[in-house]
Order: sequence, then C-alpha cells, then structure tokens
Amino acid sequence: MNTAFVTLCDKSYYPKALNTLRDLRSRGKWSGTIVLIAVDFYPDMNELNDMNILLYPTKHIDTSYLVQQLKEHPIDIYKNIPEGVPEYFTVPSGIDDNRHLGKLYQWDKLQVFSPFFKQWKRIVFLDAGMRIFNSVQACLEIPWEGKLVAPDDASEDFSKRFGRQIRIYANQEVKERLFADFGFSDAIMYERYFLNCIFIYDTTLLDRISFTDLVEGMNKYPICGTNEMTLMNLYFTFKLKVWAPMPDYVNSCKKRIFGWSELNYPNKPNCSEFCFIKYPVTHYIEPKYPQYQNTLVSMFFDLHKLTDATKETRPLDFYISKGKYTLSLPFPLVLFCDSNTRPIIQSIRESCVDTEKVPTVYIEKDFTEYDFYKFHMNSIQAHRKDVNIYKDHRNTPSIFLLYMFKIVALEQARQLNYFNTSHITWFDLGCYHVAPDDFEVSAIKMLSNPNPKISVCYIHYRDKTVLESMKEYVPGGPCAIAGGIITCEINYIERFYNCIMSIFHEMLSHGVGHSDETCLTYCYTRYPELFTLYYGDYYSIIKNYHHIKRDYSTIKYFFLDKVLYYGRMDLAKGVAQKIQESVDLGYISIPNEDKNLISHILKN
Repeated sequence: MNTAFVTLCDKSYYPKALNTLRDLRSRGKWSGTIVLIAVDFYPDMNELNDMNILLYPTKHIDTSYLVQQLKEHPIDIYKNIPEGVPEYFTVPSGIDDNRHLGKLYQWDKLQVFSPFFKQWKRIVFLDAGMRIFNSVQACLEIPWEGKLVAPDDASEDFSKRFGRQIRIYANQEVKERLFADFGFSDAIMYERYFLNCIFIYDTTLLDRISFTDLVEGMNKYPICGTNEMTLMNLYFTFKLKVWAPMPDYVNSCKKRIFGWSELNYPNKPNCSEFCFIKYPVTHYIEPKYPQYQNTLVSMFFDLHKLTDATKETRPLDFYISKGKYTLSLPFPLVLFCDSNTRPIIQSIRESCVDTEKVPTVYIEKDFTEYDFYKFHMNSIQAHRKDVNIYKDHRNTPSIFLLYMFKIVALEQARQLNYFNTSHITWFDLGCYHVAPDDFEVSAIKMLSNPNPKISVCYIHYRDKTVLESMKEYVPGGPCAIAGGIITCEINYIERFYNCIMSIFHEMLSHGVGHSDETCLTYCYTRYPELFTLYYGDYYSIIKNYHHIKRDYSTIKYFFLDKVLYYGRMDLAKGVAQKIQESVDLGYISIPNEDKNLISHILKN
C-alpha cells in the first residue's frame, strides 16, 4: 500500500471532516485509501462505509502535565521579551488567541505519526474541513521521499518567521534545555517554517522520530505558541531538516495546489482555481460538466449483421430491455455502436439521464470495419473450423472478437479521456441480466468510489499450474475472472491493454481463444501488480465490489479453499481480510468453523 489520505476530528468537528471526505471522493477523484482518525467518539459507519473510509479510533492525547506547566510558566508573548528583540517576534494584537490552553485538541494531530500509519509509504494529511475543488493528482506528483512536504507560511518581508511561533522568552529553563538537546541557537527565530493544515510525509521518517518522541517533546518543551505546529517544525524543520516547501504548482496541473483563502491573492481567484483551500470564501464555479470520477464505456452492435451469426445470437430486444438499466446510470458514457443501434440506444439514454449534466459520446462505426476485427477474423475462423464445441455455439469468432474489443475500447477511451476522469470502467450493457440485485444503488456506489488499479471480480481461482497449457485450458472458457465489470485507474490502462493483447496474440499463436475472461485470468496470473481483486460470483459482480454482501459460499469453495489448496497464503490472507471485514460490518454471517479458519489465516 503506497498512499493514504488522512484527516482527524473529534465529535464536534465530524461534520467538517465529512465535507473533506466527500470532497476527496468526488472533486478530488481519489479512489485509494482514506483514513479517518476519530478522537474519543465512534461515528455512524453507514456513510463512511459507502465512501470506503477506514476508521482509526483513538483517545485524546493527555495534555494534563502540559497544562500544569503552562499555568506555572505562562507563555503570554507580551511578557519577558528582552530589549532589542525584532518587532516581528511579537504578535500583533488579536492574533494570540490563547490556543496553547484553549485549543489543546490540536495536539491530537500528532496521532498521524502513530505506528499504525507505517503500513503506507506516503501519508497526505488534511485538516478536517479542508475543501477540495480539483483532482488531488497534482499533490501526488510532488517529490516526497525522505521528506515532509508542507506549505511555507513565512512571508518575504520578514513579518512572519519562526520567532512568532515559539515563546523562548517565557521559560528560560525550557529554552536552555531545548537548545542543548537540539543544538539550536537564537538563529532559529529568523528561519522560515511550515503550516501543517496540509502536509505529506514519507513514513520512513517514523524510524527517526516516533509518535512517542513527539508526545514527550510536547511535555518537555512547553513553549510552543502554536501547539503541535510549533513542535512539528522543531523536529522536522530544524532537527531532522526534512521539510520541503509545498510548491504552488506542478507541471501537469494548471490549478494552484494549496491556498489559505482566495482573499490572500491580489486577483481574488475563484476557489475552482485551487486543489485545496483551508478557508474558501467564493462560490464554486461548476465546470461545463460535473467533475465525475468515472467514465463508463460500453458497446451495442447489431450482432445479427455479423456474417457468422447463429440462431443462438441474442436479439436486439434482449440488450435493449437489459441495457436500459446501465444507460440510466448518472455517469458520463462512451458508447461504441453502429448506425442501426445508435438511434435506439441514444433515445433510451436521453430519456434516462439529464444530458446537460450527464454527457454521452457515441462512437458510430460498424464492428466489422474496425481493423481489430479485420486483422483477426480469418485466423480465428480457421482455428475453430473443426472444433466441435463451437459448432452452433453463441460464442462465434465474431463474438470472441467482440468480447476482446472491450479492451480496445478501454484503451481508446483512455487515449481520448473525453471527460477527464481518473477512472474508466467497462460496463457490459446487459449486466443487469446477471446482477440485478440492488443494481442502481450498488452500481452508483461502485462507480463513485472505484478501487485503485485494474479491479476485477475473481470467482474461481485458477492456479498457474492449471494455466500452463493454453491449448488445454482455453477451449470452452472455464470460469475464473468475470469480465462484465472492469474498473480501471486511468494510469494503469495502457499497460493493462498491452499485457492483455500480448496474451490474446499468444493464444492465437496456439490456435485457441475463447473470451476476454480467459485472457483476464492469464493477465492476473502473470501481472498481479496491475490488479485489485474483489470476490463473489457473476450475480454479485456489482454488489460485492467494496464489501462481500452475497455469494459467500462461492467465495469460500471456489476461491478461498482453492488458494489454500495451492499454497497461496498471500491470496488467502487477502480474501480472509475481506471476509472478516464484511462479517464485522454485519454484511454476512459465516459458520463457526469458517470463523476459526479465517482467524487462523489472519494470525499466520
């Protein structure tokens, strides 16, 4: 696991935190891990589960000893300042808000350095209430390894330097202790420092400074005028020297990464010109189309026009009756169709969604006119000429190519990325036929919060030893990975396309080929790093996307038991974690003997 976005709140700040979490999943287009640190309360999990938020409950940091010291040695910054100290080490009237006593909860931000977070390589922290107006991708392009990256809060005119953050004149004993421990001098008073309402850090830094060290520092150096922000600067800026200022822009993004408020800029830009704003004051200007995270891709061709159509070929009415549910989904759509099917499908789509807000691109071209079809049709026909299982079968050479065309369609949609989304999802037009259960609600949840990488439902595990001979495995197309839904993080699609196509051509070189699903199975086996798996059956291909809600027996017997048989404990732990999570959330119940098995797998 590489990156997690994290925010933190107690019960009173939870509404603000929810705004940040919703923004991350919507305008921020972040589909990866989000952690909510919940301090001294346990929020209702319904909405958090819908957004796939990981909860990290904890207690307030004990500040009682700190408070005792602050009462014995007040750090009122207007006192004990020697003559000759520059004016910019004092705070203008009204800025000292007594936060060292009145906002003790700010110290809880140190919890983001708990050992729990070492399971990720990079942490991006956002204050609860931080608003997000554009994709977080720009933030992820900032160099971060070995660093803590945060905005520079110092001004060019020297009116803001670290001397305004620390009260070294309030307690001489603590000052001497701090300078001796860290090797500091008065020079730090003139240094720049960072804001910590947003920061990125490399978790290897936790090998050099721990959560325990920071809490000890809170009590050992009670002269931090801005609480945890002062302490974080002491350690990360001055002791470890790992702070890197957050840039205003990165090359790939025309939006400013972070702003305190639009009012801080002479031209008073709209909040839509920023990725993150601490205190937005302008009304968000919506883009021409809403900032969707996901583009749907599907196809609808007149199969009866194909030269090898059989009596088993499904009629258009079948796809029209089932496809209307897919066409009703409120997400932008790229639809591959022909001149016969476009008027039909366009009429249904326009009757189901507000086309002003939910756009559709129709790519109209006969399937037989695609080079992909022309280049491969003859060889596949030749391969199947004397293969009995394909005689009068619905899976004709044209249908096999149609199955594979979804990979071509995904790559074309990636290249054009009509709607600038972070994910592109293949969605079989007639998917409702096999997965009608809670279709609309489950599909919207899936599309609104897609998994990272290429995400597929693995139904029946097939070990690499079973796949050794393509000639033996491929004919007939044994069930393994479902191909009706494939959610794709856009940065993974090109490599996914190349890997799948190499396998497709390898199959053709062996004179076999059945479906996209057999290619997907080989692709996962050879390139597992491209994939995020979920588990179920065809009937739960949508409903089980985030959590296991049905078809547990299929998962148990055809995936978990199989991977255990083949000694794949890595895969066993992955599915066991998902089962346990789903049990804990009350989505499924499992027999006691299975509970013991899951517990055993997770402990080993």
